[in-house]
Amino acid sequence: MKFARVLAIAIVLTLPAGIVDARPVWSDNLEGWRLVLVEGVAYITSQSLPQNCSPRRAAIPMTGAEYDKAIYSFALDARRSGVSIRVVIDDEATDCIVLGIQ
Repeated sequence: MKFARVLAIAIVLTLPAGIVDARPVWSDNLEGWRLVLVEGVAYITSQSLPQNCSPRRAAIPMTGAEYDKAIYSFALDARRSGVSIRVVIDDEATDCIVLGIQ
């Protein structure tokens, strides 16, 4: 559990500079969330995501960057462990992108 906290802090502290224009916010704990792959894009889906995320999913960028790999690995590990997560997303976008994860 300590590793998960350290990883979450590291991810948040290394958010890409490009999100400065966005309004990043933490979601509530995601209830009944799933991790799915659709045509090479990883998505976190949950009815607990904000309503602006249509259709209640947030994409994990799969650019190959270490930051994106860390987010995906954390989500995959959390899914396997069955723990709830929170994600950082832009609260104004309709195509939500995961900017951080805890």
